[in-house]
Amino acid sequence: MNGSTVDTVSTFCRVCEPLCGVLATVENGRITKIGPNPDHLSSRGHFCKKASKMVDVTYDPDRILHPMKRTGEPGEFTRISWEQAFNEICTSLKNTKSNFGKEAVAFYRGNPAVFSSANALVMDSFCKALGIKWRYDVDAEDGKAVKAALILMYGSMGGFTVPDLWHTDYVLIVGANPLVSHGSTISEPRVAMALKDIRKRGGQVVVIDPRRTETAKGNTHIPIQAGSDAYLISALIYEVIEQAWVDINFVESHTSGYEALKQAVTGCTPEWAETHSGIPASTIREIARDFATNKRACIHYRLGTSITRFGTLTTLLINCLIVVTGHLGREGGNKFGAGIIDAAKFGGNSIGENPGRASGLPDVGGTLPSLSMINDIETPGPEQVKTLLMIAANPCLTSTGAGPKMDAAMQKLDLFVSLDLYMNETNRFADYILPSAGMYEREDIPLLGFMEMLRPTLFATEAVIPKQGESREDWEILDEICRRLGHGSTLPFRPLRILAKMGLRAKPRHLMDLMIRTSSVGDKYGLKPGGLNLKKLQTQYPNGFVLHEQLPDSDIAKKLQTPDKKVHLGTPELCAEMERLKNDDFYLNDEYPLRMIGMREKLTHNSWMHNVLSPEIASYKHTARIHPEDARARNIQNGDMVQICSPYGKLEVEAKLTDTMNRGNLALPHGWGHQGGWENANARGGVNSNIIASDNPADMDKISGNAALNGIPVQLSKASPTQKVLTDKNSEVNKNG
Repeated sequence: MNGSTVDTVSTFCRVCEPLCGVLATVENGRITKIGPNPDHLSSRGHFCKKASKMVDVTYDPDRILHPMKRTGEPGEFTRISWEQAFNEICTSLKNTKSNFGKEAVAFYRGNPAVFSSANALVMDSFCKALGIKWRYDVDAEDGKAVKAALILMYGSMGGFTVPDLWHTDYVLIVGANPLVSHGSTISEPRVAMALKDIRKRGGQVVVIDPRRTETAKGNTHIPIQAGSDAYLISALIYEVIEQAWVDINFVESHTSGYEALKQAVTGCTPEWAETHSGIPASTIREIARDFATNKRACIHYRLGTSITRFGTLTTLLINCLIVVTGHLGREGGNKFGAGIIDAAKFGGNSIGENPGRASGLPDVGGTLPSLSMINDIETPGPEQVKTLLMIAANPCLTSTGAGPKMDAAMQKLDLFVSLDLYMNETNRFADYILPSAGMYEREDIPLLGFMEMLRPTLFATEAVIPKQGESREDWEILDEICRRLGHGSTLPFRPLRILAKMGLRAKPRHLMDLMIRTSSVGDKYGLKPGGLNLKKLQTQYPNGFVLHEQLPDSDIAKKLQTPDKKVHLGTPELCAEMERLKNDDFYLNDEYPLRMIGMREKLTHNSWMHNVLSPEIASYKHTARIHPEDARARNIQNGDMVQICSPYGKLEVEAKLTDTMNRGNLALPHGWGHQGGWENANARGGVNSNIIASDNPADMDKISGNAALNGIPVQLSKASPTQKVLTDKNSEVNKNG
C-alpha cells in the first residue's frame, strides 16, 4: 500500500507472571500481528495465544474508549468529556470527605492493575494522599494466604522464594498447573522446558492435585482430596522429623521455633493424613524420603493450596518443609529472587492492623478481602464506606461467594468510579467508568517479575501503539484527581508532590528510570557510563539484559525482614491453626460428599478475554469436569445439565465426564456467567462458579481472610428438565447468572 508504514516492535506481554517477550507487527499505527520473539533473553521464543488475544481486546468494539456517566438503570451510560468527569468526581469526593470524613472513601484493586509497573508504583501513594483507610483487593481470592505466611516466616510479604527448576533434581508441585498458568508466583516463560529438563537428567516431577492436570500428564501424578493439602504437608514434616532427615545445622543457624513446630505436628502421621487426603500412607512416606534426602529439591505451590479454609497454614507448612530439610537458598532448592530491587525490603509486613470495620476480617499488608467491602458499605455507623474508586476489577463475578449481596452493596454507594477496559458485571453499577489504556498502549518494565524470575533478566518496552480513543493510563487518571484535590500528584515521594504543585510534574517512568540507574547495572546518572537507564534499555537492549544466568545463592539473613534475622517456624499462628486442623470436622458431612475446585484454562485469563471473537473461544462451553464413576452413580451422562449444591448455594451447568478428575472431586472454571456490557461474553453463557462458595466471614482462612474457593463441599445431581435454577445464594435466586 502506498504510503503505509510497517514496523516490528519488541515488547512483552503483561497478562500473567511470565511476562513473555513478543514481537508486534504495527501497520500505520495499528497492531496487525503478535508473534514469538526468539531473541528475547527471557522467553526465547515461548509464546501463548493470550498475548495475541489482547490485541483483540485492544480493538474490541465493546471496549470503553470514552468517559462514561451512568444516566439510568445499571448499565445505562452516556458519553461525557474528561473535564466533566473530573469536575463531577472531584466535587463528589470533596463532599464525601466533608460530610462523612476521609474514611468514607475506599479503594479496590483488581488483578490486571498489578501488571502495570506505573500502577504498582502509585496506587499506595494515591491512597495515602487521599487518606484512604479502607483498601480492598482481589488478592483475598488469590494470594492473601501466601503473603500472610511470608510475613509470619520471613518478615515481609515480598519475601517470595521461587523453585530453582533449572537446577533441581526433584520438584514437588502442589495445587499448581504451570503448563496452563505459565507459572504464577514464578516468572518463567519456559517452565515446560525446565520440567522436561528435570526428567532428562533423571530427576522427578511430582504433581499433587485433585485433577490430572496438563502439568501432571507425563509426570508423576498423585491425586488428593481437594482442600486437604495441610494434612499432607504436616504429615511430610512429621515423617521428616521422625526419620531424622532434618538439616539440624541449617535449622540451628537460620531458624527459630523449631521445637514448637515439632510439637505442632505431633500425631500427624502418614496414616492420619491418609484418612483426610486419600493419599496412601506409603506414598506420603515415599514423598517425604525423596524430598528430604535429595540434595537438590524444591516445591512449587500456588492457588490450589491458598484458596482453602487452611490456606495460610498450608503455605506456612510448605515453607517449613523447605526450611527444615535445608532446601532454602540452595542450588536446586527454593531461592529468593534477584531482580534490581530487593522486593522483601519493600513488601508490607502487617497482618490484622486494620481489620474490616464491620466484618472483622484481617487486612494483610494494608488491604482487606473483597467480602469485607460488603459489610463496610452496608453497615451504618462511623467510617461507613460511601465512595468507591476501583481499578480493573470485577468483584461481583470473580472475587467472592457473595453473589447478589455484592450487587446490592454496589448500588448503595453514593459515588462509584471504575477505571477499566469494559463495562463489566460490577462497574455496570458505577456512576462513572473511565477508560483505561491497554497493555500495548503504555511503556513498562517487569516490576512484578523482579522477585519471581528464575533467570533474572531486565527488559523494558515503550508503548507499541497510541492510546485508543480517549483512554488514559490509570496513573494519569489518579494523578489528575490528586492534582485537582490539591495533593500535587499521586507519586510516592513528598518532594515530587511539592514540585508538581509548582508545575514540575514527574511521571512513573522517572521512578522506573531511577530504579534502573541506581541498581547494580545502572549508569548511576552518568557516574557509570557503561551502565543502563530506561531509555537505553528500551532502545539498545530490546530483547533484554541478563542480570544473572541463574538465581544466585544469597546470604539468607540479609534477605529476612524478621527482627532477629531468623526464619520463624513454629509461630503461634501456625500452632493455633494446627490445633484447629486436628479437630476439624468440616468434611465429615454425608449430605455434601463431593468437593469442588476451580481450574484455569489455556485461552482465557480470569474474565479478561471472554469477549474476544476467536474460533477457539466461540465454540467454548462452560462445563463441570466430573469423574465418570461419580456421574454413573447419579445417572448423569456426558453433556447433561447437572445441579451442584453446597451449603451456601446452588447452580446448574453442563457436565463433562473425564477420568482426569480424582473420584469424589469435580472442577468448574471460574469467571463465567456474564451480564455486563460485553455482548459476546454474555452470549457464551455459563455460570458464576463462586456462587456456591461461602460468604460467611467465619468460613474464611482464619489468619489472612483468604476466601475458601477450593475444596467446597457439594452434592451433585442430574438437573430437573422442568425447572432450571441457574444460581441461588442463601435462598435468593440470582437470575443474572
